[in-house]
Amino acid sequence: MYLKLSGAWQRLAPTMLIRSVIKDREAVRASLARAQAWDVERVVVCHGDVVEQGGREAVRNAFARF
Repeated sequence: MYLKLSGAWQRLAPTMLIRSVIKDREAVRASLARAQAWDVERVVVCHGDVVEQGGREAVRNAFARF
């Protein structure tokens, strides 16, 4: 129920809670830029399904709001 209400149900995405507590969006953007440069194919998260293929694209889509 929490994941549905916070926008992270059945998809790779930061929850509403996580988005609401970020104070330094520029630092987040810089960290995401570094992470998106990695050659990532597989993403394992603590909620939801493992992204077996297309990890780089999935991460880019998940954090597009930033």
